[in-house]
Amino acid sequence: MRLLVSLCNKKESIKRKLLYPKVFLLEVDTETGKIKPIKIRFWIWKPKGVTGIARYREGFVFVVQAKKHRLFYVDKNYRVKKRWKLEKVKDAHSICVNDGKIYIASTGNDSIIEFSPETGKEKIFYREGDSKEDTIHINSLVWEKDKLIISAFGKKDGERWFSAKNGFLKNIHDGRIILDSLFHPHTLVKTEEGIFFCESAKKRVLSLDGSFILNIEKGYVRGLAIKEGEICVGISHARERSKSTGKKNDLSDPLIRSFQAGCGIMVFRKKGKKAEFLKFIDLYPYSNELYDLIPL
Repeated sequence: MRLLVSLCNKKESIKRKLLYPKVFLLEVDTETGKIKPIKIRFWIWKPKGVTGIARYREGFVFVVQAKKHRLFYVDKNYRVKKRWKLEKVKDAHSICVNDGKIYIASTGNDSIIEFSPETGKEKIFYREGDSKEDTIHINSLVWEKDKLIISAFGKKDGERWFSAKNGFLKNIHDGRIILDSLFHPHTLVKTEEGIFFCESAKKRVLSLDGSFILNIEKGYVRGLAIKEGEICVGISHARERSKSTGKKNDLSDPLIRSFQAGCGIMVFRKKGKKAEFLKFIDLYPYSNELYDLIPL
């Protein structure tokens, strides 16, 4: 499978120099292991990375992490066709496209933003409660027919997001909680076999109907692509500091230690309700974290 991979929260450190520090997208061929950095022009506002990616028209749309987020539209050769400022989006995560509109998980204000490329206008499509801050960490979304399903961490029991252990998947149109008691759900993906997602902190991939569970040995599991029986799972390395608090993480903690596995893609072959491990593609020289994988 050929993949487009987004790299997020990317920065160099004194301890470790990254390859291509200003590159936030990679093409990865899972068969050959070849990695091709994608250089996009006009990175002029000190971006930190790219989060959500989605197919759009003959190319792709993706969100650039920066002080003020931008939405980019590029063609299949990654030539920039258009870009827009996102005024209502705060801490953007996943995106999806439905009926010509782009929907963005605006994690920093508990919202889903609907963006119209035709008019360049944004509107709040959904907001969880009245908060304008990140209280439940909405991060992923997928359309199932005419219903939008979101994933969220749920409320924290302490200062940090690792205390949020009652994450959920929710149909925002009727308010129904589809699944709960999830530990950091991410990356809702629709396939011919149904909807799959990552339970990041438990290091596993699940199907929405509960018929499939794939356990990953190490790494923070986020980013998922499934096509023709091949499953590609992204893993990211433990952060030295909490993104939300700025405080140092306890790297000796057993949970945090289990995420210290570098950054890359685990490739599996699906066989019914099980999956066979094929290979690991190491992306750690390029970034500590990846966010999205989409098949090309």
